[in-house]
Amino acid sequence: MKLWLYSEGDAGRGMGHLARCLAYAQAWRGQGGAVRWVVDGDAAARALLVQEDVTWQAWQAAPPLPTDSDVAIVDSYSASADALRTIAARARRVIYLDDTERLAYPPGLVVHASPGTGRESGEARWVRGPAWQPLRPAFVEVPAQPAVAERVGRILVLMGGTDLRGLTPRMVALAQRAYPQAAIHVVLGGAAAPAPAGCTVHRQLDAAAMREQMLAADLALSAAGQTACELARCGTPAVLVGVADNQDEQLREWPLLGTASAAGWWHDAQLDRQVLAALAALAAPQARQAMRDAGQRAVDGRGVARALDWLKGAMA
Repeated sequence: MKLWLYSEGDAGRGMGHLARCLAYAQAWRGQGGAVRWVVDGDAAARALLVQEDVTWQAWQAAPPLPTDSDVAIVDSYSASADALRTIAARARRVIYLDDTERLAYPPGLVVHASPGTGRESGEARWVRGPAWQPLRPAFVEVPAQPAVAERVGRILVLMGGTDLRGLTPRMVALAQRAYPQAAIHVVLGGAAAPAPAGCTVHRQLDAAAMREQMLAADLALSAAGQTACELARCGTPAVLVGVADNQDEQLREWPLLGTASAAGWWHDAQLDRQVLAALAALAAPQARQAMRDAGQRAVDGRGVARALDWLKGAMA
């Protein structure tokens, strides 16, 4: 079977959809399958998928179609219901990645990988929770971590691959203010982004290098997107900031699981105060250890395997 991936991503919408679809693509190829992409994206998306077989077009109303022996994954906030029905009518099986419960989905499997509960509609079967999160292969197996350090000595700042709100310099300054003696490490998506002063900058890290940065950090200050789940998998205590509308559930539910704290939204008038308070609360090693343990309980790294098993018909 060939796996078709329908998705979208650019400097304005971010790269989250494409990053998680890459996890499925890499695992499918690792099992001997072929992958074909259909993507609405820009130059940044092309750079991310430079080694992939991609048809580049705005496909969301009239997508190219798989054969009836192929399977598909759709990860889109703008695909029409008619387009999804057309894909579902042709593909052998279809998975729809959902963050916002925006549609009554046609037959297939809806993967809503955020923690928490919600409404379900349409003809598709729904599965929920971090156990279904599509983590990249580097995050499937994570080495056991020792007890957390007594003091915070290293902080990782990740405001998303494109840093939609330009928050990185501001978050670095807050981390330095909260922990003046700590080493601040920053992940930036592109060479054009300026490097904030007084920190170590890492650009365009692959998944394995990102995992090592997360494992090395005593805590992270992060956008509330895909990295929230990767941080939980690594057991890295995190302070989350919402930067996109679809992150409301992440900000609400990860703290309830105990894997992170929520500092609020990028536009909050009191964001700086809220971030400083959240960082200060993690000074106690007991608080960081509790977050580490909760994260590794919540995310087992098998979300991609579960989805691919279903696509191949191994699951009921």
